[in-house]
Amino acid sequence: MERQTQPEPGWAGPGAQAAVPPRDWKRAIMRWAPPVLLGATGLSLLIHLTMGVVAAFILVGGGIIGQAGGGGQSGPIGVAVMTEAEFGSVMQAAGLNADTPAVSDAPTALPGQEVDIAVSDVGLGGADSGSLADGGGALTSGFGAGDISGGPGLGGSGSGGGAASFFGVEARGNRFAYIVDISGSMDIGVGVGDVKRIDLLKTELAKSIGALLENAYFFVALFSTDARPMGNRAEWVLASDAGKAWARRTVSLIIADGATEPINAFKIVFRMRPRPDAIYFMTDGEFLQDYVKDIAKMNAEWRIPIHCITFISREGEANMKKIAEESGGTYVHVAGPGK
Repeated sequence: MERQTQPEPGWAGPGAQAAVPPRDWKRAIMRWAPPVLLGATGLSLLIHLTMGVVAAFILVGGGIIGQAGGGGQSGPIGVAVMTEAEFGSVMQAAGLNADTPAVSDAPTALPGQEVDIAVSDVGLGGADSGSLADGGGALTSGFGAGDISGGPGLGGSGSGGGAASFFGVEARGNRFAYIVDISGSMDIGVGVGDVKRIDLLKTELAKSIGALLENAYFFVALFSTDARPMGNRAEWVLASDAGKAWARRTVSLIIADGATEPINAFKIVFRMRPRPDAIYFMTDGEFLQDYVKDIAKMNAEWRIPIHCITFISREGEANMKKIAEESGGTYVHVAGPGK
């Protein structure tokens, strides 16, 4: 009886290939993985380095750009520098405004300096006040320094992006607060038909707001014995078409009555946030000298320029000059028609 022998481990019979134990594959992977990974990493670095060199040559060297756009010329990329005057000429040719134009008809004044303006200088336009709801009527025509919006313009937000004009006084910025006197003395006639001081104020206020850039904001505080926001709207109003239409309607409803007490109107304005870039303060009367100090205290942190306007009467001139001087604003006196 023949003795059967057990096949040796790993033997699969004649013609069969020897099987590699599972642990040999693991050894093979562990032996070849590091060189393959190292090679792939090196190749990736080489590709990225080559791309970086090519990109640097295109952007900095200017050789390829010069050949593509410069008729085969090479050299560094040129940067065009244009003066402000040249830029303005180009923008005018394109039908645009590079910035809000200066008000040519408005007098210039240094902080605290006095400038006199007659109503005729800013244009009375006629004796009939017309309909303020329709844009100011006859009085609006030619009144003030003209439409300074210049179309859409390029004015931006902030204190240098736009301009306003009120009774010929120009202010720079993007948010304008008007503090205007509607006391009983504003109901006095100006000697032209039935036109009263309040009519001239309403016309100029509507004109000023109507000329603001559409990205500007305005706020109107009315004062007499007390103070209140115009139309009870205690917020910044965007000078859009809708905002200007609201202002025209609301301005036409203003009635003069009461005493001259501006301090509460200043309290309202200094509570506004964001703060104003400029404040217009107009009165035809006299008020307490203590208010000058109170206004200076409220404005101590912000130093907002307050452009002061005495209207027809010079009773408040000394106080108005002081407020303008301390705030960095201007003082202007607007005389009555024919004066």
